[in-house]
Amino acid sequence: MPNENRPTTVWTRQQSGVPNVIASGRGSNVLSGIANNLHYLYFLARAAGGAVLTRAQLITDIGRIQVRMGTETIVNATVTELLDLYKYYYDKFGALAAPLGVIVVPFIRPNMPAWDVGRAFGLGMKKNADPNDGQLHTVSYEVTFNAGLVTAATVDLWVGHDIYDPEPPGLHVRTLEITRSHAAVGIERIVDLPRTQVGALAYHWQAGTATAFTVIKNGQTVVDGVDVNVMAIQQDMAGRTPQAGIWSLDLALSNDLNGYERLGAGVVEWDVRPTWGVAPGAGYALLCEEIHDGVAG
Repeated sequence: MPNENRPTTVWTRQQSGVPNVIASGRGSNVLSGIANNLHYLYFLARAAGGAVLTRAQLITDIGRIQVRMGTETIVNATVTELLDLYKYYYDKFGALAAPLGVIVVPFIRPNMPAWDVGRAFGLGMKKNADPNDGQLHTVSYEVTFNAGLVTAATVDLWVGHDIYDPEPPGLHVRTLEITRSHAAVGIERIVDLPRTQVGALAYHWQAGTATAFTVIKNGQTVVDGVDVNVMAIQQDMAGRTPQAGIWSLDLALSNDLNGYERLGAGVVEWDVRPTWGVAPGAGYALLCEEIHDGVAG
């Protein structure tokens, strides 16, 4: 017999609205009342009359979202990057264009094929594994509003979390922007990307025109001069939707629990080489999707 009292495994709970929604404002707060493992944050922006903002209005009004666990930054991305990341994972399934005033911040891997498997990458709130120790980490956010804010009047926030026993942070996804400079056409060797985390899911370049990618790890060629058109087909087969003007190097196309490129202390060489047909220039953004295990402190 079915258990009529069996609860759903993911709940969505509202938080206080984002404060200081004004031009050049910074709205920050601490998540409250959440002890279970976090999956997503959903920021919903509305105009004064209650209409949800379009994608263009979100980008005009809101600059960046940062999330910290304790003092450690686990999300740092522009609103454009977060909207494009949503489109990369969901456009194939008929994604919503804005999506309807909502900015999604993930802590799990999208598009996992098995029911409930995505929670394996939830962000646990407990400070340690001792079942008798109820201390929780503090998760806070900061939303930066642009000087040219025109439409946004309010920003509401919901947290998607599971209802399993509270766990330590464990394996979770971080979305972190790195600003780099490179002016030359041809192969760019990037040998200083972080490699101490558990693994890499994907890198997304926001400028230039890439023609191919090579990745070498500890002397082994992981990606061998693969043309971006081949990569786009691979990404489509995996349920992604390559976005115009964004060059995605996806290292997790198998969509399974172990489907990411393992890094960590044993990796002494992590050499990522995009080939540029048009150079990105100075100060371009690279968005990194990473798997981490725990936080410092």
